Amino acid sequence: LVIDNGNNPSIVNGIGSTELNRYLQIVNSTGLVTPSGLKAGGLLVANNFNYASPAKGDMVVQGRLGIGDALTSNPSNHTLLVNGTLNSTGIYVNNQLMVSSPWVTSSSKISYSGNVAIGTTLSNNPNSYMLAVNGKIGAKDVQIENSSATWPDYVFENDYYLPFLSEVEQFILKHKHLKDIP
Repeated sequence: LVIDNGNNPSIVNGIGSTELNRYLQIVNSTGLVTPSGLKAGGLLVANNFNYASPAKGDMVVQGRLGIGDALTSNPSNHTLLVNGTLNSTGIYVNNQLMVSSPWVTSSSKISYSGNVAIGTTLSNNPNSYMLAVNGKIGAKDVQIENSSATWPDYVFENDYYLPFLSEVEQFILKHKHLKDIP
């Protein structure tokens, strides 16, 4: 921050301070002075003081927060937008986590209930599978359970209409899979 006080511009690194090893200090005690930039018990960015009372080390933002040029490149109603890499040891989401980047489809979602959809949306998951994948999966081992009433074991029931092989062939040629089997 440069303040021009006449013909003698000076660098002010703190309110009421001219120490050159500071970026910006807003302090009410010399015990909060550090060489690492802004040090505060907590940081609140809001239009009033009643919004929150941040604890030590907390940052509370009322409104939207953009990291990188996320707010200018993607102006939307999202609360947090990150344009770049987000590296975290953990993240808490109280609804759905949606990821969009060159290496995932825009419909990849993880819901608050723990369901995961890859290449599809959770609304296109009528059987409420915990993992719904529209595409190929590579795995070393997969355990298949046969206890679900919605899985195509009904083809072995006595009242199931068994199609002719020519009908099965035509369906496979047209849809590239067996009927009722994704």
